Amino acid sequence: MDGKNTLELKSKKTMHTIIAIVLAMLASHQMPTQASMADSIAVTDGTAIPDTLIAKADTLNGVVVTAKEIVRYDDHLLLYPNKNQRQHAANGFDVVKNMMLPGVTVDRDNGSISAMGATAALYVNGLPADVNDIKMLRPKDIIRIEYFDAPRGKYSGYQLVVNFIAKKYKYGGYVMMNGSQTIGYNRGNYNASATLNHDKMTYTAFVGGGFSGPVTSESSSTAYYNLPSGQIQRSSETEAKSKSNSQYGQLRLRYQNKQTSLTSYFGLARSASPGSESWGKIYEGDEVKESSNFSKSGGLSPSVSFNGEHSWHNSNRLTFNLSGSYSHNKYDRSYTESGFSTLTNSKEDAVGLNGNINYAYFKNKWSLSSYTSFRGNLYNSEYSGTYDTRQHMWQHDLVSFLWISYYFNRRLSISGAGGFHWQYTDLRGAKVFSEFFPRAQFYLQYRTRRGMLMWKSYLGSATYSPNVINDTRIDVNPYMVKIGTPDLKRAYGFGSTIYYSGQLGKLKLMLSTSHSYNYNYLINDYYLENDNKIVQSYAWGGRIYSGSAYAAATYSFTDKFEMTGSVNYQHTSVSSNISKHYNGVTGSAGLKWYIKDFSLTPYIRFYSKSMDYMSLSYSSFPTYYGLQATYSRKNLYVALNCLMPFDKLRSKNYLETPLYGYDTTSYSRSNSQYLTITVSYSFDFGRRVERVEREKSSASSSLMTM
Repeated sequence: MDGKNTLELKSKKTMHTIIAIVLAMLASHQMPTQASMADSIAVTDGTAIPDTLIAKADTLNGVVVTAKEIVRYDDHLLLYPNKNQRQHAANGFDVVKNMMLPGVTVDRDNGSISAMGATAALYVNGLPADVNDIKMLRPKDIIRIEYFDAPRGKYSGYQLVVNFIAKKYKYGGYVMMNGSQTIGYNRGNYNASATLNHDKMTYTAFVGGGFSGPVTSESSSTAYYNLPSGQIQRSSETEAKSKSNSQYGQLRLRYQNKQTSLTSYFGLARSASPGSESWGKIYEGDEVKESSNFSKSGGLSPSVSFNGEHSWHNSNRLTFNLSGSYSHNKYDRSYTESGFSTLTNSKEDAVGLNGNINYAYFKNKWSLSSYTSFRGNLYNSEYSGTYDTRQHMWQHDLVSFLWISYYFNRRLSISGAGGFHWQYTDLRGAKVFSEFFPRAQFYLQYRTRRGMLMWKSYLGSATYSPNVINDTRIDVNPYMVKIGTPDLKRAYGFGSTIYYSGQLGKLKLMLSTSHSYNYNYLINDYYLENDNKIVQSYAWGGRIYSGSAYAAATYSFTDKFEMTGSVNYQHTSVSSNISKHYNGVTGSAGLKWYIKDFSLTPYIRFYSKSMDYMSLSYSSFPTYYGLQATYSRKNLYVALNCLMPFDKLRSKNYLETPLYGYDTTSYSRSNSQYLTITVSYSFDFGRRVERVEREKSSASSSLMTM
């Protein structure tokens, strides 16, 4: 056995347990990448596993190693999907969803994993991944999942990280295909990938595309405009159709040995909304007006990336990434109603350059890491139509901090980070914003016998989308115009969370309470122009308090039948030139039932209400429900997902300000009464191969849209 693989045992183990652990380590054929901590076992892929793992030896039929499904270790959970959770999944997102982690929300359609208000950064085998990586990740290749709810070290800078540990193979390849099609309205997504591995090199090609529409929707709205001449009320009934499509392709090369990984890729993505149109009637006093709105957009984005990771001496690790992207974006809109029309034609060239570097050092009870990242974007925009203007914007961010962790013992640890955030924005040389912000984080963790109790707090700064900073003018209707604000000011906030995650027998539990304060926040502002128009813009100086209490639980009756549920209370208070507050309670429930090659998952989410910090508008969504059924056998996976077959989901949105307000009820064909069919299939050639990650990125857009 390699001398780098060590066993640290503080308590006496039986001979059968030792034999089982040794055989399990030998079976993986990998080397550790970091030193193990006290009271743990250093396993071959570099992750320290607690000695709470249960190893059993079967003297008649060989050695069988079993483990708890979920094990807490330091700053993350180790998730071991069981046979049913793997079999009834098409990709990595499905596996996480099937594990029914309390408080964790998985959106498999849009490709996201979120918890505690944060969206997880995605990794495969410790290397950055994107949504398509996880969608094309075969469940049978997943060994375990690392769920970091208190990221440190190489994952510093993220609030939440999910790292999929996948099997590695030396030679061979595979082809994987999947597709989903919606019945009820026209939406589909189809992908294919091919991977070939030869010794230390991996070659991957990925292509895919999606489409939607035409999707119909309808809305009814009442709006008011308080002008010096009097209040104007407008009621409208609108029907709309929209459609979109996208195509993307990626090529990736990877070199990897025991200590070093180097990856480069080229990607090309195209997206288009060739036509979104709406028409309706506007009732203004005794007058009835016909209205129509047409818009289209599109973008083409090539991108390149190079990243790497190197570890040495089991205590040092260096990771870096450098990526660049270019986007050519277009947006056109025309709006007409009786006696009024407006036209906007815009195009943009955007260039993005991003890079980061992270160094981590581990020794005994200490760990130290430094993190620095740079993000720069250059936007050249041109507007024509009702108003003609050009815009040149340069925006970049520099973040750097140092993270230190100390482990008092196997249960108690403390971590802290301090650094700075530099924001710089230059709008045509006329508006320049340059500001340094302090940044800090603090974690205190205590591992109980059955879980983890954590207190974390932070001090940070706010960043805003470049389209908010845009000072271009767009007419909304005869009474309203939209203008951005380039007058940036310092905005910062701090918050604190107390969080518990644990497992009590068959019950998995998550409890949390959070409080945050934001100062000088950017909030929607409304003011008069020439006494005949209302300007929608933004104002600085908002103060926001947000508090929440959350509880979620999953109970496993058997390994084939589980139930989950959650309840959440939210309070938000905004103080600015306009003050608002919000209180709301919502919840959800679901079941998971495995029946041999089939599974059934009914689910329900109860009525919810929320408030948008920036717009100060309220949104409400009624209770919705659905049922998912799957069939899986060998390399074939089929899923049917039915959402609200008997009811139309109608959402509401409303706003009240001294000058302007509205109350809107809307329905979209894409929100309810549809069935989605998903099929996934893969086949191997030669020997199966290591999963290789793909990444799709593009420069963001500064274009102002409606």
